[in-house]
Amino acid sequence: MYIPRVPSYVVILEMENNFLSHISMDTFRNVSNNNLTGLTFINNSIEVLTVDAFKEMNNLRHLKISHETFLNVSSLKMSFQNLNKVRMQTMYFINNGWTMLPLDFLSDFRNHTLEKLSFGDNILKNFNSSQLSEFSELHTLSVERNELAFLNARGLHSVINLVLISNNIFEIPNFCADKTGRSLVPKLSRLDMTDNAIRNLHPASFVCLENLHQLILDENRILVLENEIFYRLTNLEMLSINRMYNLSKIKSTAFRCPSLKALKFVQNNFNFESSNTKKTFSYNPSELFKYVPSLKEVDLSNNYMTNDPVVFRKIFYPLSNLTEVRLQASFIRKLPERLFQRMPFLNTLHLRGNRITYWNRNVFENLTSLRNLYMNGNHIRVINESSFPIQLLQSLDSFDISQNKFCCTCAQKWFVDYLRSSNISKILKHWPKFYRCEYPEDKKHFLLMDYKPTDADCLTWSPICTIISVIAMGSLRTPETLRRKGLKSLHSQRDFDVGERIIDNITKYGGKSWKVVVVISNNLTEGLGFQWELDFIQERRQSHWKDALVLIMYSQIDSSHMTNSIKSLLDTTPHLRYKKGLGENLFWSAFTKAVGKPFEDPPTTTP
Repeated sequence: MYIPRVPSYVVILEMENNFLSHISMDTFRNVSNNNLTGLTFINNSIEVLTVDAFKEMNNLRHLKISHETFLNVSSLKMSFQNLNKVRMQTMYFINNGWTMLPLDFLSDFRNHTLEKLSFGDNILKNFNSSQLSEFSELHTLSVERNELAFLNARGLHSVINLVLISNNIFEIPNFCADKTGRSLVPKLSRLDMTDNAIRNLHPASFVCLENLHQLILDENRILVLENEIFYRLTNLEMLSINRMYNLSKIKSTAFRCPSLKALKFVQNNFNFESSNTKKTFSYNPSELFKYVPSLKEVDLSNNYMTNDPVVFRKIFYPLSNLTEVRLQASFIRKLPERLFQRMPFLNTLHLRGNRITYWNRNVFENLTSLRNLYMNGNHIRVINESSFPIQLLQSLDSFDISQNKFCCTCAQKWFVDYLRSSNISKILKHWPKFYRCEYPEDKKHFLLMDYKPTDADCLTWSPICTIISVIAMGSLRTPETLRRKGLKSLHSQRDFDVGERIIDNITKYGGKSWKVVVVISNNLTEGLGFQWELDFIQERRQSHWKDALVLIMYSQIDSSHMTNSIKSLLDTTPHLRYKKGLGENLFWSAFTKAVGKPFEDPPTTTP
């Protein structure tokens, strides 16, 4: 059996799903003049490679043997005798079902170098690294996706990048040659142990790794990050601890590592808030990053970040050298003041996918180094002249506020005017497709670029985004209180169009409103159109979820007025209770917050 002729310009050859049980020099006679540099065998039922198989392939640099489950590994080892090892750069032996390797498998590579050697996707339970001791340098060794429980590191003295992803290793291998601290891996710069069974780390876990620059421990089973565990890694620059869903505690000096420059702590579901009951933390906010003074990049995305501004500042205050901060999808509602100003070198800030609606005008002041700002996918409704300093907008290279819940009322006039009078749209990511109106209902899904309010349109407009329809008012009087809070209201008994049916008025004004306030009292059932009002309320709730309503219990409903519809509404929607006297100010404070909350964030209930 032999390989057919191929065009003379072919230098990379891949043989897949053939029947080539016996590979010898003669197999390659039709391609011997092609000067092949790359050769791949995949699922060809190979059983034997002869000693002379690669004899005439003097330019071969890349060899891959995959899914050859019938291959005699000893015959493969013999074929290395005539392989041009001086030119060889990468060798992949993957998915062959190997359970072990001969100890002399690579003995022919004495004093040679390889860029990468991979034994991925086999069934190796042990890996004796002594067989690699012949190499003068091996840049990358990959034994990923096997069943290793133990690794003997003797023989890895030339390895620079060690990849042990997806095995069953339950502790960090011993990289020490003896008790004096002499390293078995003096050249090791990168260690990837993603998706293993490691449960515990302690200060002695990472000894004899003085030249390690990158450490990846993602997807392990660690419960606690103990003190000083990375302190002996004196040259560590990048640490990745992602998707550790069992992690529940970080001790005060766990991240102590003066050389560390980049930390990835992503999707651990770690709660940076205090305990609701005991007001205690599973970490020390003031000391969490106190001992990593060189940190330049930090990624805490997909965790539960605190919304307490004091705690928020305590976490980040020690990090004055940061150039990039990632806090994506971290349930952030509030951005603390006086935080980013303590990061004079901050260049890139990622806040995508949080719950941010508004912020104090001081948050983004004097950020002279910031060039990239990403706030897409939040709950931002209005951008006005106080949202971002003009100097910042003019200095940004990349700006993303797409996929927010923009309110297309006169509150947005400043921003849409600025979009047309400046060049900011050139730096806006995803413009204009993902910048759409969310409110009011009659403009929903309009492109923001098509919303063009005039000065005349906005002449008598009150500068607020939130419009509230108040229906089923009973005797509760809200307008003056709302005006003091900067809110505009529509009262069903005062502001609806004269001569129009109540049903038509509710449909018209309710559809335009940001929220609907429902005030329930015993006389609710006596009003005209009461059942239709309830149907409208339920429809609004179903289409916008429960946060579209602010439900107020003005007085206790007695049994004669408690219909099934009202009971269902009260059972499924958080509500506030109106209180006179000393409790009235607290009620209005809670009411204002409930009106301003985004739809994903339900109003707080009161007993």
